Amino acid sequence: ASGLTLAAHKTGNSFVDLSHQLFVFFLDSTVVHSGACIINDILDRDLDSQVEHIKNRPLACGAVSVGGACIFLVAHVAASILLLACSHELTFRVGLIGIFPVHALYALMKRLVMNWGLPVAWMHTIGPYDLPMLSVLFCGTWSWTMIYDTIYGCTKDDVKADICSTSLLFGSRVRFILTPFAVHLVGSLLVAGLWNNNGLSYFVISVFGAALYLSWQLGTLNPDDPADC
Repeated sequence: ASGLTLAAHKTGNSFVDLSHQLFVFFLDSTVVHSGACIINDILDRDLDSQVEHIKNRPLACGAVSVGGACIFLVAHVAASILLLACSHELTFRVGLIGIFPVHALYALMKRLVMNWGLPVAWMHTIGPYDLPMLSVLFCGTWSWTMIYDTIYGCTKDDVKADICSTSLLFGSRVRFILTPFAVHLVGSLLVAGLWNNNGLSYFVISVFGAALYLSWQLGTLNPDDPADC
């Protein structure tokens, strides 16, 4: 959504066009991410069964077979390709890269592939132009992924299951280490807004709002309390 709205502001797209694009990309991103989650659950089913808060996932608890999950995955990939076909050729090509290999590697490199929808949306509206701004936004969203996925993993279950994660790597220093990522995210939003000539509302809601939320999130985080993660 951020890529589409910023690009729409830059190009002067109408609200009707933006609404249509948001709807189509919402559907496609939901389908693609769901497919990536299926791959993740197939590969991690043995580990998931050892983690308290996800042990009841269908594959982990045996409610769904691997074969059934693969059929469901193929259906998701087909639906995503059909939705991408509604766009122009450049968006279709970038979107296909998002399906394979990017999201196919989701389980192995979650923090690097979660935001591929941003360049797809940008290419759909802007095309292969203003790539420096796209790079700023993409790197900023990567920092956001590092923050929330690391916090999500701050449970003792990761230790029991011997799961390698940034949550365990950062340990008791998690808030201190995540702070630069938060600063980078807010800075990226600020730079993107300045380069895009956004109005005051963008800076109040997206930049200042993000800064307030992240300050609260990291300021109140207790990584030793699973309920807080």
